[in-house]
Amino acid sequence: MEQTKLTHTGHPRGNGAALRRLAAIVESSNDAIIGKALDGMIESWNHAAEKLYGYKASEVIGRPISLLLPSGSDDEQPELLSRIGAGERIEAYETIHARKDGQCINISLTISPIMDEDGHIMGVATIARDLTLQKRAEEILRKRSSMEATALLAGGVAHDLNNLMAAVLGNAELLALEFHDRPRTLDSLDVILTSAQMAGRLAHELLAYARGGRHQSIAINPNDVVQQILGIQKSAHRLSISLKQHLAPDILNVEADPTQMNQMLHNLTMNAIEAIDGSGEITITTQNMDVDSLFAETHTGLKPGPHVVLSVSDTGCGMTADVLSHVFKPFFSTKTPGRGLGLAAVYGIVKNHSGYIAAESSAGAGACFTVYLPATDRTPDKIPGAPVAVLGGCETILVVDDEAQILMVNRRILEASGYHVLTARDGADAVRVASEFSGDIHLVVLDMAMPVMDGAQAFTLLKRLRPACKVIISSGYDLNDSVRLLLDEGADAYLQKPFRLTDLTQEVRRLLDAKSERSGMDA
Repeated sequence: MEQTKLTHTGHPRGNGAALRRLAAIVESSNDAIIGKALDGMIESWNHAAEKLYGYKASEVIGRPISLLLPSGSDDEQPELLSRIGAGERIEAYETIHARKDGQCINISLTISPIMDEDGHIMGVATIARDLTLQKRAEEILRKRSSMEATALLAGGVAHDLNNLMAAVLGNAELLALEFHDRPRTLDSLDVILTSAQMAGRLAHELLAYARGGRHQSIAINPNDVVQQILGIQKSAHRLSISLKQHLAPDILNVEADPTQMNQMLHNLTMNAIEAIDGSGEITITTQNMDVDSLFAETHTGLKPGPHVVLSVSDTGCGMTADVLSHVFKPFFSTKTPGRGLGLAAVYGIVKNHSGYIAAESSAGAGACFTVYLPATDRTPDKIPGAPVAVLGGCETILVVDDEAQILMVNRRILEASGYHVLTARDGADAVRVASEFSGDIHLVVLDMAMPVMDGAQAFTLLKRLRPACKVIISSGYDLNDSVRLLLDEGADAYLQKPFRLTDLTQEVRRLLDAKSERSGMDA
């Protein structure tokens, strides 16, 4: 194959066919190929370079290569040209260049010396490849991996915290029953109860971020959630802050957990209130949007189709670019004091509902958080009301939990309500008790995460041994896929730790009464 040589003027020398082939190869390449002199002046510029940088060849030929450097950046060209002048070939050199429109792009350069027919270096050939999309994808993956690792940690911490608070809450309520005639003691116990419930709310925020599984979703109207939260906030925020709403009258419904939707909007509104120093304005907006495939591709997690868009904007202090990049990370807060869980919980709730959240802000110019949620054509469901207080009973209940304190508290609570209580420290122990106890077992309170045999394995064996008994699943995690599967397979209810004394006794009584009514109907 004939080798193409270069003359001292920088132009290829050889037969006409070889020159045309070389020119065609350079011009058709998908990579930007740039020829320059040893002083850095651009001598050639192919079509791919025009596409990459936005300059036509006539605009750059004869101008220095430093034209492509971002404003204010260090000029790296002298060092690179010096290395080329020494005969070095530079490969995969990553840097930042600027397009004609000012946009900065990530570039990988391969820089080679151009030799004349006598072997002297008389020019430089540069191949530039655009790494911008690759770098963005790597950054998204890095952030996602970091968020997922943190979410896993947060979920584990929340589970353990819920278990601890279940023991604190239960013992405090038992003491309140015992010392009901001692006001000073009750005051102290009230502080313990309040603190335990605050810790439980903290754990719920951690779980919301960790996305350990949402509660049972129903069809709800987003405008109803806004009205409910505004009703709460109007009595709580400063008079100097104006709350406004622009709600689409034809807003579509969404399938969501009403409690988590309330928490999401409450956290966003509280964040806006705290961002306003003095007087200001908060605006909540709802609208419908048909998400197309292009929008879905650039908003991770969204799928094409009808969506509801809910935004909360404020005229507060705003955020710098650095703060904005960390705004959804747990334990990150610019407030003193601040737990840094409010917006992290919002992020988890939105992701858990197959949605997307975006934040826009700049220092001194307020902020806007926009949430995209998939719409549904289902009509809104009725939100369940609060349970009615009920009495205890005399049935036999099996309580299964590997935490000794929780086991003891639940046993004492149920015994105080008149029930006969059996206990087991893990799933295998529960199966043993169920097979050896000679009387009826009317209901089982079954923990999920246990050693030896977990709740899911024990459930199947317990229902085989005692098919008529009711089962309440209990866990320090949110209602996740494992619990959902058990509910689908016949478990009767779910209680998330830490729960109040009345939550347990009411749910037990409700299920036992439903069982009695069913037995009467069958008879």
